[in-house]
Amino acid sequence: MLIINAELAGSRGNVRLSETIQEVSTALAARPGEFVLDAKGGALLPGLHDHHMHFLASAAYEESINCDDEKFEDVESFRDFVELQKGDGWIRAVNFSETVFGFLDARAIDELVDSRPIRMQHSSGKFWVLNSLGVEALKLRDFTHLDGVESDSRGNPTGRLFRMDDWLRNQAKFTLPDIKSYSQKLSSYGITSFTDTSATNNSQVQMQFKKWLKEGLIQQKYWLMGDETIQGGPMKIVLDEDALPDINFLLNRINNARQMDRNVAFHCTTHVELLFALAALKDSSIEEGDRIEHGSIITDEMIKELRGLGLTVVTQPGFLWERGDRYLEQLSDSELRHLYRCQSLIDQGVNVAVSSDAPYGPISPWDVIKHSTERLTKSGIVVGEVEKISASTALRSYLTSKGDPGGEVREVQVGSAADLCLLDRPLSEALKTPYAVSVVTTLVDGSPTHGLQIDGRGV
Repeated sequence: MLIINAELAGSRGNVRLSETIQEVSTALAARPGEFVLDAKGGALLPGLHDHHMHFLASAAYEESINCDDEKFEDVESFRDFVELQKGDGWIRAVNFSETVFGFLDARAIDELVDSRPIRMQHSSGKFWVLNSLGVEALKLRDFTHLDGVESDSRGNPTGRLFRMDDWLRNQAKFTLPDIKSYSQKLSSYGITSFTDTSATNNSQVQMQFKKWLKEGLIQQKYWLMGDETIQGGPMKIVLDEDALPDINFLLNRINNARQMDRNVAFHCTTHVELLFALAALKDSSIEEGDRIEHGSIITDEMIKELRGLGLTVVTQPGFLWERGDRYLEQLSDSELRHLYRCQSLIDQGVNVAVSSDAPYGPISPWDVIKHSTERLTKSGIVVGEVEKISASTALRSYLTSKGDPGGEVREVQVGSAADLCLLDRPLSEALKTPYAVSVVTTLVDGSPTHGLQIDGRGV
């Protein structure tokens, strides 16, 4: 394939490619029978990489009820909506908050849905709540001995399951979501690869991803974090402030990761969680490539610690749009000042990458870029004015390699994999209005995954 009239680093150029980029020049003539794509001045970028997302949960989200939808102003509107849903199987609802729904357990959900089993995920992603039919369907009374299954004073399950996504999925044997359609959606944004940061990923899940890739259900390249059985990606360590692990157990996990030549990535959404993660790393070992995921609350003192330790922060300013108004109600002024920091980290020499955390944050890179520059809540309030970053800085995160978020930007150059995305406009225009960007074509190893048909290939 020959791409002509593409904007490359601010000037027009042509690119010849197969599975890799073969030539980059201002003047390349088409060869006999060669497919030619006229970029018409649109920016040609390396394919975008989302450094923090949850692929399966995101695909399932597409088929779920979003409790945070504006149409659910109260529990009555949610109840009315559910009653209109056809079928008699499980209902999957996500993103509920106490602001609208109050405290939920099985009995409380029964007041909303008592005709079919339902599972509802909290907006934090930390726990699920089942109604009584769901509790019965999963025979939850037989599993109250498991950590994560909450019980009342009589030993009966409340319907609340903490950090038990993997168990819930295996126990219920839910039908897989439409993986192929979701992968195509990612391609439409120019995403050619992603890091799945799910802590429940294991060797079985890794084998399943390989199968989906071979079958063509997943179009992107991927990098999996997960438990001790995963090969390649960092070990994901989830910290919950209200249930921190034994420090020796945690140190053993870090040491196991080092023996496997793996980095570690700590889920930290509170100040205490971040303190605990840094203490554990300092007591064991720190390697280049170790990461803090989210870094939701980072004080000035913690910025100095992060810089001194050489850790990278992979954060999500898109949450300010998704949940910002809720944060304004629930967090102190100090917490708001330290929330999803970006520019302060960069100014003090900390490597930072923005990402989606889909499905909990907006998946579109172009939306994430917009939210990184504006930091607006849905009611129009700016959270952390000084933490705004430029659109070009936000885009850089998506152009870095999987193992180096916040590091060097990949370039369209000879010898690189032909993982590319072509925009409908020059880069300067795209950065002015990222929300309006349209991706014309996405290529993975030179094969179209979005917007182009070549000899029956592409979509």
